[in-house]
Parts: sequence; structure tokens; C-alpha cells
Amino acid sequence: MKLGDIIDIKVGLNSSRLTTDDARQQTGYTYDDLQVDLGSGISDQVNLELVTSLVGSQTSAIISATNRAKVLNQNFARINMDATIIDPYYLCYLLNESHDIMRQKETLKQGSTLPKITPQIIKELQVSLPPIEQQQKIGRIYYLANQQYQLMQQNAHQQHQAMMRIINTI
Repeated sequence: MKLGDIIDIKVGLNSSRLTTDDARQQTGYTYDDLQVDLGSGISDQVNLELVTSLVGSQTSAIISATNRAKVLNQNFARINMDATIIDPYYLCYLLNESHDIMRQKETLKQGSTLPKITPQIIKELQVSLPPIEQQQKIGRIYYLANQQYQLMQQNAHQQHQAMMRIINTI
């Protein structure tokens, strides 16, 4: 089935076209927010939404409660789905890691200098879904592994900083 049969996708706003001062003062969603969301672990929110980068890495993540109110620009899209058909964490796994999806994206994406994928391309991606229980297991393992990876990176960064402080005192 096509992914467009089971998801709804909306592109963020063109920030140069925002007209009100209030809209311009809202906090925008960034690539750093996307990386934090990808490593934030399992959420207890209901009605989970994904955000996907349409340019560059084309990474997808569950939007955290902290970032949910941030304004997405045209480089991001928000994806909604029926969690009884496709598990949100499994969808992140598919969009980020599935070799079949990556192959389809490579074939369909636009641009050579800065690769871009459109919402229409995402909707056209062909997926075959395992039973929802299996999706949930795969999705949770994937998200917990990302959380562990991010924690390990933070720990390594802190150890490096501590080492540099010691070296600088010598």
C-alpha cells in the first residue's frame, strides 16, 4: 500500500510569508530540535505526530511535548497517522532506517546539490506493514536505541569536556 493511504502530511510555513508580528515571534522548529526529539525516548503523549525533514538528512522523529507548539518552516512537514493502523515509532523506523524506503526515496527525491523530498513523494512510498503488535515492538526498540545512543553521545561529550578542563589546569 502507499503511505499516503494511511498518513496525512502537512508542510510547514514559508517563514518569509508570515505577516503578523505574533507569527514571526513564535519559536521555530530547528534541525537540532529534530535530533533531540529523535533521542527523547518513548512519549506518554496521546495523538503522537511525526516531524520529518524534507531537505538534507530527511530524518523523522516523534514531536516531543516541548517542541509540539513550535512553528515548522517549509523544510519540515508534520505527519499524522491512525495509530491503530501504523505505529508512530514504527513509522519513524521505516522512514529513517528501512532500506526499501531509502531506495525509493533515492529514486524519487529531487535536487542534486541539496536533495529534497516532497510530501507527495512521501505519500507515494510503498510499504507493507506487519501486524500492529510487531510494529509496536520494533518501533519501541528503535526509539529506545536512539535514546541510548544520544545519552552515550552526551556522556562522551561531558567526559571530553572534563578531560579538557584537567589538561587546561596543567
